[in-house]
Amino acid sequence: QIVVIDALQALNAGPGAMADLERAVTEILACFRPGRSNFLTDFFSRRIDRILVAATKADHLHHESHDRLQAIVRRLADRAMARANFTGADVDVVALAAVRATSEGTVKQGRETLPVIIGTPLKGEKINGETFDGRTETAIFPGDLPEKIDAVFDVSGPDHRQNPGHRQSNE
Repeated sequence: QIVVIDALQALNAGPGAMADLERAVTEILACFRPGRSNFLTDFFSRRIDRILVAATKADHLHHESHDRLQAIVRRLADRAMARANFTGADVDVVALAAVRATSEGTVKQGRETLPVIIGTPLKGEKINGETFDGRTETAIFPGDLPEKIDAVFDVSGPDHRQNPGHRQSNE
């Protein structure tokens, strides 16, 4: 079974949205019948013995941040599984893009070399005050996901979008 989630949108919206996403994943997992399949269980009802939680839009991040995205989604899935009292199935996590809409590059800014994603924004899309025509390619520094993922799930703390280590939305 594959569960596809848009973790980046929730990350950009804040800890409250991450809590909502965790509740949604918990409810989805609660619908599954986990456990190992064998001849008898397959005869009466199907069981799910492997689940892949996939974070979409990984092409909106430089590959250097994919491991952090996977760590955040792993934490979300682990917490959701614990809340759903979910046992008996192997669960894995992956960051992926259904369609690769960007490429990667680097840009020098002063003495620093920044990892960027390169793509063509949609016609009318605004990024940093610039409106795009749908044909012009641009390079964008997507920012970094936080190293400490606890802040992503802390709804009682300050809004993580103000955290200097957090990716700023370009959408």
